[in-house]
Amino acid sequence: MADWIAIYAIGLISNSRSDPSKGNKNIFAFWVSFLLLHLGGPDSITSFSLEDNQLWIRLLFRLIAKLLAAAYILFQTFPDNNIWFPTILVLLVGTIKYAERLTAMYLANLKRFGSTTLPKPNPGYDYEESVAKYSQTRSVKVVEQTQITMVENLEHSYKDRSLDHSKKPEDMDMEILVTAYFLFQDFKGLLVGFILDPSDQKSSRNFFLNINSADVSFRLMEYELSLMYQLLHTKVSVVFNGIGLLVRFLSVCGMVVAFISYHYLVDKDKLENFELILGYVLASGAIFVDIISGIKLCFSDWLLMYIYRMSPEPRESWSANLSKKMNSIRDRILRGRRWSRSVSQYNMITLCLKLNRLENWPFSDFVISKIDKDHIFWYFTSEEKNIKELQCLIFKELKNKSLDPSDAVKACSHRGDWALSRSKSYVKLQWSISEFHYAESLILWHLATELCYQDNEHLATELCNQDNDHNDSSKRICKNISDYMFYLLAKKQELLAPVLGNVWQIVLQDTLEEAKVFFRKHLVKDQKKACKKLSNVKPKYRPAEVKGKSSKSVLFDACRLANQLQILEENHWDLMSRVWVELLCYSASNCQAIVHAKQLRQGGELLTFTWLLMNHLGLGS
Repeated sequence: MADWIAIYAIGLISNSRSDPSKGNKNIFAFWVSFLLLHLGGPDSITSFSLEDNQLWIRLLFRLIAKLLAAAYILFQTFPDNNIWFPTILVLLVGTIKYAERLTAMYLANLKRFGSTTLPKPNPGYDYEESVAKYSQTRSVKVVEQTQITMVENLEHSYKDRSLDHSKKPEDMDMEILVTAYFLFQDFKGLLVGFILDPSDQKSSRNFFLNINSADVSFRLMEYELSLMYQLLHTKVSVVFNGIGLLVRFLSVCGMVVAFISYHYLVDKDKLENFELILGYVLASGAIFVDIISGIKLCFSDWLLMYIYRMSPEPRESWSANLSKKMNSIRDRILRGRRWSRSVSQYNMITLCLKLNRLENWPFSDFVISKIDKDHIFWYFTSEEKNIKELQCLIFKELKNKSLDPSDAVKACSHRGDWALSRSKSYVKLQWSISEFHYAESLILWHLATELCYQDNEHLATELCNQDNDHNDSSKRICKNISDYMFYLLAKKQELLAPVLGNVWQIVLQDTLEEAKVFFRKHLVKDQKKACKKLSNVKPKYRPAEVKGKSSKSVLFDACRLANQLQILEENHWDLMSRVWVELLCYSASNCQAIVHAKQLRQGGELLTFTWLLMNHLGLGS
């Protein structure tokens, strides 16, 4: 939209030039140059989606068209244009900024991005020379060159680093950033579907197995995904190199010179106050934007890494100390957070009760039919900000699976049955996984988890448990993952698309409708009472046996599962938490890398962190 507005504005200015009564033509040319300048956009935004980056060629033609239009308007002001010098300066700076945006989009488009992640071509040893040597000696063993590294200097990569776990994670930010940078260099090929080099996979797996803190591992991935986002949607690939920084410095100097020359060269007597003031506002505004961009630039992850790597031995050098001090200042100001560290929550029983309430309003059918389903889902969505326990469980479970590389990938191909197979209750509970598709199992376990969570009759038994704190933690984790996975099913199906199956929407709508009918029948409006009413059903028979298979609802299958879970001899919350982590990991590993990458623009998802952690631990598919 901004591009078309700029073209329209240039056209209006060009037309008004021909009529002297409509203003001073010299100042019009000065204004046009600023349109090009501001269309270059800020450093922090070059595209709003990955698809935008594919349109860089269209942006190139627009740049040429606008540049020609601006040059034409400027040319027509000669020879009596007394502010031609600041106009040309601003036009030059604007062209540079627009070209920066264009280049950043070109480098971030997936085809080009994929080519940059490839290692250098390796033709191997000269075949003719090798044959000659082999023929002469018959014993010369040709050593095949297989070692591939994605970083410039292996001794400075994460592969020989160890994090100091005696420090708090927040005191290790620079150390974590450096490690995340080198991890990113090796793993950015995942975005375009490249298979990782086995040596990189092994090094990463060993590195993460030696990390003792889930908080540290998630902070590493937080920095890593932040670097990934910046490379795809900002100008870092253009700005953070020697030439880029020099061009940026010259651009700022050019704007300052343009402002000063405008002040001294403009003929104030021939301009109206508005025209004169607008010129000052445009020039000073551009300088102000550059100052803000410069401040952000000084505390960018990429500049800190650029400074850190300036020394050949950066770990204890002046460059390392300077980057650490700059990072410390930044964290005090910005608090160092790169994602919300929260997960969205969405609950089916809450949704049913609120929809029943909504349907009692006058004209509710008409209103609901006109409202987009996504808006209803957003209205009922909440956030869970305390997810440290959840991170710890995910990290612990994935580390355990990664200990045996031969079974690691196979273990992550399960969607709950592997966790059940390690319990005494496998025979009793395996039907809830094996007899249903993934989406059906997810809805089934989501409802069963909510029924167990809201149940008060078994509360006394749980309170008698010696490890009650652990029990409460597992209970909260189950609730959080359950509501998060249902949120993904209801709102972000693209993340679960490869595992959903064909009938999941029918299962979801039939289950929702049956729950709404059940709650209306029993006049239930409260969450706890609704769960208690469902728990009291205690179905003796499978719903399909007594109702037939016309409805795909799994509501009373969930009641049956909840009853079975509550009478287990073992701690059912521990078992449920392991099943939920498997369901989470199964969907994370099956989701396409490009879909994970698209989530970065929206702040990132826990599912994406899980996917990246699985790949770091050698569990990715």
